[in-house]
Amino acid sequence: MGLELVEIILEVEESFGIKIEDDDLVDPATKERPAPIYHTRVGDLYRLILNKRHALGLDKPDIPLEIAALSKIQAALGEVLGVAREAIRPADNLADLFPRETRRRQWRQLRRQLRGVGPLVADRRWYRVVQWTMWFVTSSGWATFLLRALFATAERSGTRWFGVIVLAGIAIALGVVTTAIIMALPFWPRKGIPSDSRTVQDLARTHLARNRKQYVAWCGGDSDDDVWRTLQTIIADTLGIEIAEVTKEADLIKDLGAG
Repeated sequence: MGLELVEIILEVEESFGIKIEDDDLVDPATKERPAPIYHTRVGDLYRLILNKRHALGLDKPDIPLEIAALSKIQAALGEVLGVAREAIRPADNLADLFPRETRRRQWRQLRRQLRGVGPLVADRRWYRVVQWTMWFVTSSGWATFLLRALFATAERSGTRWFGVIVLAGIAIALGVVTTAIIMALPFWPRKGIPSDSRTVQDLARTHLARNRKQYVAWCGGDSDDDVWRTLQTIIADTLGIEIAEVTKEADLIKDLGAG
């Protein structure tokens, strides 16, 4: 198994209080082969978790943990925004609740109150415009400087075309390096709401999934739906993908890219 798949298994064991062995994921018909075939569909892992919890007596009657999470989120939002918690509805869009001019400050306040609330995300459209503008300006500057140095050198040495090729190659290499640095710099204003937390209800579900043990302790149990949402969040966080991509039919390796 790849490192990311191992990391997912370790997170699952920690979150659900179970132990998953290699044989649990191996197709029984291939155990004797030199290279066993693993069951890596998300739905298979989900059913394995439920079976393990049932065998250990960890499963409980369905208890709506989401109600507790939603109540906590509404209280936190009400305090940050200075409104009554009753005014915060599950379907409210967070982008509407947090004005852009104060969004970063208020989001930091919310993150201090809550665990499992991710950072604001970039405005991707403007970020790309700035990236390519900086790349063009910087690369053009390097190319102009090097070409001027090239022709000055070529005039003195008589190796004009060889020098052109060498310095043009250097200019391209510097442009590539500059582009890589620019692409990696988080210099743009972060004011976008995370894609897994568009509404108050989304934020409650995300917070519940990332703080599952705490809510289970408060409410005395959880449901299969709570287990599924937690598994989705574990996989999405580990692989750096959107939660919506984690479906029961998806394969962790072939579809989601777990190495």
